[in-house]
Amino acid sequence: MSINLETALSNLNENYADVTALIPNLYYFWDDTEEGDENEIDDGGDDMYDGANCISTDLIECLSYTHTQAEEIPSTEDDDDPQYTSPPMDGIVVDGADEFGSGSSYFTNMYPGMFVLGATNCSITMFAISGNNGADGDGEVTGYEFSTSIAGNQYRVFVKTVGETNDPSINHIIICNNNEDLEHTWETEDTNNDFDQVAGPITELFYLVVASRVGSGEDANGDMLLEADALAITDEFLRVIYNQEMVLVPQYTFEVIAYDLSDILSQSLPDTYENTIAALNERTVFIEKVGNFKHGEQFYREGQIAYYLKKLYVDVDAPSLKIV
Repeated sequence: MSINLETALSNLNENYADVTALIPNLYYFWDDTEEGDENEIDDGGDDMYDGANCISTDLIECLSYTHTQAEEIPSTEDDDDPQYTSPPMDGIVVDGADEFGSGSSYFTNMYPGMFVLGATNCSITMFAISGNNGADGDGEVTGYEFSTSIAGNQYRVFVKTVGETNDPSINHIIICNNNEDLEHTWETEDTNNDFDQVAGPITELFYLVVASRVGSGEDANGDMLLEADALAITDEFLRVIYNQEMVLVPQYTFEVIAYDLSDILSQSLPDTYENTIAALNERTVFIEKVGNFKHGEQFYREGQIAYYLKKLYVDVDAPSLKIV
């Protein structure tokens, strides 16, 4: 059953800072727009966009935002634009029949450092973002997905991230109802293209845009969003809109799994076991937010990072870590 959207928006308005506190090197981007064009972001600040974040479904192209956008970015004398730290946060829930299907509703809102769209009771088969980014072909783009849950509700989460230029990075987080038929596609080569799409039966979704930037001017860098950070942001966002209490996070000692010994024994000749295992023992595994480790090495983490390492590397089909 879908969450009540009015309640979700109210909870988010009250506690959005719990979510944005988890965004690494948070950049307070603008949702500036040209007059009469309330369905995209023009620049975003420091050339983040060149007219993008146009949101479409199979029912409508470039739906209208339901919050008041910034009219323009104030000019300054230095190389960097001022950041947008005080948006009005006046988004409202509206009927979404034309955008998300009969009986649906949706909202958009701009928070300091985070754009959000929420939609429930949907009957659509496609959700997409389009437009031109400010990267102009430079930098890198990637995408990934994971699953999560809260209050008995399962979600699939799709992420696209564009960065590694001196523009702020652009990070999409699309949170959908759990359905194995959903397919995620995005522009895999051209960093200038904001295209990002989820296709399949969608009944509930939340879409977040967050940005990161370190430094200023020509020396700045827009950091791409790591999966561990995307998972942390997603889980905190869901906790906030569902108004769930914070759960104490356990403490874990992890051991690295660089290979499966049973596979090696089944695939290698007996006289090659020793050499094969010796070579594999030199192999390293990269663990996000932690570093590189060899098979069998152990490390201890507590707090939030321990929780997310368990979800990303232990509770998966092919684990790279185990808890000891």
